[in-house]
Amino acid sequence: MKLRHAISAFALLWLSIIGTTVSANGWQPFPEGLPKPDLTGDKLQEQWPLITRATQDPFPTDPALQDAWRSHFQGDLAEAKSKGLALGTPEGKYVAYRAQTIYAMYMTPQPAGNIASSERAVLLKEAADELKKLVDGMDDGTVEPNVHIRFWFVYTTGRYIELMKPEWGILTKKAKMKEMLKYVKQIPPRTNIPAFHAFRGGVYAGINEEGTLAKLTFRSYIEDCDGHRASYEDGTLSQFRCAEIFLEDKPFPEFYNSYAKALLQIDRAKYQDWADEFRQYATGASSPKRVTNMIFSAEDSFARNAIKKH
Repeated sequence: MKLRHAISAFALLWLSIIGTTVSANGWQPFPEGLPKPDLTGDKLQEQWPLITRATQDPFPTDPALQDAWRSHFQGDLAEAKSKGLALGTPEGKYVAYRAQTIYAMYMTPQPAGNIASSERAVLLKEAADELKKLVDGMDDGTVEPNVHIRFWFVYTTGRYIELMKPEWGILTKKAKMKEMLKYVKQIPPRTNIPAFHAFRGGVYAGINEEGTLAKLTFRSYIEDCDGHRASYEDGTLSQFRCAEIFLEDKPFPEFYNSYAKALLQIDRAKYQDWADEFRQYATGASSPKRVTNMIFSAEDSFARNAIKKH
């Protein structure tokens, strides 16, 4: 009897440990019903130009790194993070924390109450902090420079700042934005990363919407796609147009969603019709000329689904 009770107690303890582990670390699987690409075998390399069109990452030669990317673009984000970290390389960590950023943005609940302690904020902050270590390593010569890692760091940081702004005071917001914009300016103008230019244009438009004080504070950071000083409106439009040029006829849903939002932040009355058209493209209700599909990866599926919901 004592032995049976001891076994039962051990079983309960073991189940409790398993439950805690899953609750603390388990990520939700790819949602049923969303388009999920098949990137098995040679399909990853064949589809690479399309699935990486937003960031223009070079195709990796390491099969293990390819496998981490495969998991990421198929939407198996927990696997992508695990495989990326297991490589122990900057490129592996980039995949890992790119997966974590996407998971935080699209697979975690909308924060309520204390935003800083929400799952989304915790995951974004960890990803940003870990990527910052890589970027700072590039600057001190311990890591080979990689513009894609540098971009993803500022992108994740921007997402974290955007999430946390309601909880931060003016001085904190100012300091965080200045630090991020300092890293943004370290990426060369006209870098062939469409998502970077869309992100940069979105940041400019967001500052413009904040009002006069914000515009005066960050005025020196506003540049067009060629690195020349510009007004908030011209800088925003130039960055998005540059992204369009690099994308050619292969845009992605979040590009049009960000473009529409930025136009309204710059001048709602002036750009309302243009923004409405781009929102239609983002949700898939209509398509721009020469574009037949914008869903090629899990990132595309996640973004399209979120845009439709919100």
